[in-house]
Amino acid sequence: MKSNFELYDLLVSFQNGNEHAFKILYEDVKNPIFYNILAIVKDHLVAEDLLQDTFVRFLSNSHKIKPKESILGYLMVISKNIALDYLKKVKERFIEEDETHHLKSEDNVVSDVNQENILNKLKVILNDKEFQIFVLHIINGMTFEEISKFLKIPLGTATYTYNNSIKKIKTIIKEEDIC
Repeated sequence: MKSNFELYDLLVSFQNGNEHAFKILYEDVKNPIFYNILAIVKDHLVAEDLLQDTFVRFLSNSHKIKPKESILGYLMVISKNIALDYLKKVKERFIEEDETHHLKSEDNVVSDVNQENILNKLKVILNDKEFQIFVLHIINGMTFEEISKFLKIPLGTATYTYNNSIKKIKTIIKEEDIC
């Protein structure tokens, strides 16, 4: 992943008319943002849609970003807010319609079925906070310090929660004799 300085240079280049610069920026940060959204909404197709919404909002507010601000951090906050807004709307719609059945998402073929299956298994094994920290650290490559700041939790809580999630995963692997 590019440094924040490099990402900011790409953003400025895009703002000055270089569309290729945005493609580079997008490709560099899309995976961490996608998995951040997926950790919240837990639906692959919805996460893809919300990823696009995140970048639309990012571009409409990109002029507000200052050189020393973290572009990835900015995108993470936007994506988190968009995902939470989505969940809020789904909940409101669910209550308004007074349905007794659960909302279901259709099964879809994805390009990386194995990763999707692993993530789904992890969702079952880990609680929401453990899953979110695991995804942020392993898939998004965030440090525990970055996770701590992003989730507004103590650094010790982030590392402790991550270590607990690893222990849970190891226990399941041993129980199922996967190794």
